[in-house]
Amino acid sequence: MKRRVLIVDDEVLVRIGIRHSIDWEGCNFVIAGEASDGIECLRLTEQIQPDVIILDINMPNMDGIEVLKRIKEIGFPVKVIILTCYNELEYARKAMKYGASDYVLKTTINEDGLLNALNDLVFDDNEKDVRDDIINQQEMIKSILQGFVVDTDKLLIRPDNLFCIGIKILDIQEVKERYVGKKEDFFEVSLLSLIKQVLTGIEESIIIQVETDMICVYLSFSLCKSSSECFIRIRQIAERLSWILQQYMALNIRIGVSKVHYNFDDIKKSYNETCQAILEGIFKPEKIVFYYEENENNKFENEKKELEKELKKFVLDRRYEECLERIQEYYKVIQCLRGDALQTSLHFLEELVYLIDNVENEVLNNSKDNLLLINNFDEIRGVLDDKIKSHIKSSDNYLINKAISYLKEHYKEQISLSRLAEYMELSESYVSRLFNKETGINISSYINGLRITEAKNLLKNTNMKIYEIAFELGYSSTTVFHIVFKKLEGITPAEYRNIYSCS
Repeated sequence: MKRRVLIVDDEVLVRIGIRHSIDWEGCNFVIAGEASDGIECLRLTEQIQPDVIILDINMPNMDGIEVLKRIKEIGFPVKVIILTCYNELEYARKAMKYGASDYVLKTTINEDGLLNALNDLVFDDNEKDVRDDIINQQEMIKSILQGFVVDTDKLLIRPDNLFCIGIKILDIQEVKERYVGKKEDFFEVSLLSLIKQVLTGIEESIIIQVETDMICVYLSFSLCKSSSECFIRIRQIAERLSWILQQYMALNIRIGVSKVHYNFDDIKKSYNETCQAILEGIFKPEKIVFYYEENENNKFENEKKELEKELKKFVLDRRYEECLERIQEYYKVIQCLRGDALQTSLHFLEELVYLIDNVENEVLNNSKDNLLLINNFDEIRGVLDDKIKSHIKSSDNYLINKAISYLKEHYKEQISLSRLAEYMELSESYVSRLFNKETGINISSYINGLRITEAKNLLKNTNMKIYEIAFELGYSSTTVFHIVFKKLEGITPAEYRNIYSCS
């Protein structure tokens, strides 16, 4: 039985174009009539009782939305495909709410876009079988991605020149908020409809919604004998998807494209490749489409691991200045990485945030998860650098207090810079620089200050010989003690005792 079609558009050239865009008889359809406005559409609908109405959204007298409302009120069993332009997409969204089955961009009418929409229509006599076939294909791919073995002979795609395209929707919650109050699945239906229109003419393709924010498209060019032609076509599709989804749905997206595969065993691998390609977008937020390329990570792996060890140690030691300095080198290294190596590096940065918060005994506030939600590497870098900088002063105070406590306990011993640095598990240069910065004097002067303070106490309150005091306080000779004492107090130890002695 041929399905009866009613064409409704106020532009005669569009109606002529629709008539000549499809072999209607060969596709089991027949054009039963044409209308130039909504009022005529309703009259012909009642008169010829079409199975399908191809309806322009923007017409004089009565637009497509009003026509849909009237058809819904009457309860007439007809499938409606909306024709729309870019600047009329909001009307198309309303049309879906009022019962339209699909919408087609006028720019794709002559590219099999309308034919695909017609073929996707399901009627009462075959609706269940068609839906089951689509669901079965999607479930088979999902099962493969989850690691299960399935009968791939039943797949519509073939293993020759097989590609995977991943579409990642950024800020998915903000997108969902735009559709509050609309039909529950309107966003998903609209999104999949646009993707299908981009895939017009490609017979071997399967669209799967893997996650709320991730759509996966598998497609193969089994009849294409030229590798270069396959690459040209896949790039054209990816770029077209990018343009359509941004322009028609205002989506902030990243698209990843796998390399070509020739075996169904690589279905999961190709999906992972798209995810890895998309991940590279954090370094280039202005770019939308990314193509997976295998990269030799080995020469960077050792440097990456050594830097990670250092950074962890710097945080544990609260050496945040050195941490801030070295992490800049880490940023440069990871921008040369690809795939799993890049993924693990980003996870390391998340763990570093966690480690900083734990060391400082702060409330975590899901810092790790928040960092994961950032899609721009410059923002990730800014968050982490700011966190490190915020702890630099407190860490300096902690380290200085630790050093001062040690010096006060051991100042009578032979203390050297190397001995103090070894105790603090820091480099000599860092300990020296930090001590000077925070106290305004070097370590040797600080030790002498402690010794001379104690020397004055002993000179005033005891009968100890001056040479005994010198050796008690760690000086190598009485001469050195005299020199240091006079430099700090302006008089010799003997003169000080004569003036201040309590005996």
